[in-house]
Amino acid sequence: MTTAIDAPVEGSTKKWVYNGPIFDADTHLFETPDAFEKYLPPELRDDYLIAFKTADDGQHALHVGNRKVEITADHYGDGKVPAPGKLHEWLRAIKEGRHEIDLRVDLSPPMTNPKERVELLDQWGVRSSIIFIGHMLAALTHLDGVDESYKVINAYNRWLLDHWTFNYQERIFAAPVVTILDLEQGIEQVKWAAENGARVILMPMGPYNGKPPAHPDHDAFWQIVNDAEIRVVFHVGEAMYMADHMAVWGEKMQQSRMKQSAFNWMFGYGERPVIETLASFI
Repeated sequence: MTTAIDAPVEGSTKKWVYNGPIFDADTHLFETPDAFEKYLPPELRDDYLIAFKTADDGQHALHVGNRKVEITADHYGDGKVPAPGKLHEWLRAIKEGRHEIDLRVDLSPPMTNPKERVELLDQWGVRSSIIFIGHMLAALTHLDGVDESYKVINAYNRWLLDHWTFNYQERIFAAPVVTILDLEQGIEQVKWAAENGARVILMPMGPYNGKPPAHPDHDAFWQIVNDAEIRVVFHVGEAMYMADHMAVWGEKMQQSRMKQSAFNWMFGYGERPVIETLASFI
């Protein structure tokens, strides 16, 4: 009889070994050059086109229109991206005060294309995975205006559907961005996602218009999610609803990831927003 976990024999030095299927719940893509402009309405290009360029201070960074996305500053460029699997080394270097860190690699096809990504999953013995958005994750907090935000996100989601699909061969499940900043537009977003085969949706952390995500006022949205059996996923990112709280500690949001404090990492970017959001559902 074969089991997913082989238990050690009593008295032996054998370790527990898992040999069952692997589902990777946290992988990412990098957008292709057309991702942010293919479906973006022309009237929004000046203020909302997402692209890398050199800022007025000389730093190479992602911009939303003319707004610099600080967290991307000096971390990308020359066709290179952060090396997969090197997060701990990168964080350790920052802890040691080494801000000039080159843990970057060339962009490769598995980072940008589903076919090559599946080939990589096969090499690693990974059955399937969720794939999260790439630079769009950092850009989300620089969108302002409700209607404009929905237009930008919807344009991006259409590219995501085109390029990755929301269910690629039952191997890769891409997560379109859905928000209930406006309930009616959020309902249209999730309906569209469901109609196009989405198995998971990515929602920003935190409250919406002063109400928790699971507030009864949002029941119409959650009914669609439940009926379609869609899973909701979250990913760490700048939680702008924490801005006032961080300010009383003398901390700012939207800082360079190379320079922000550990306090900011934990409470404005990572653990606290996730914990609060999940706790609000419970």
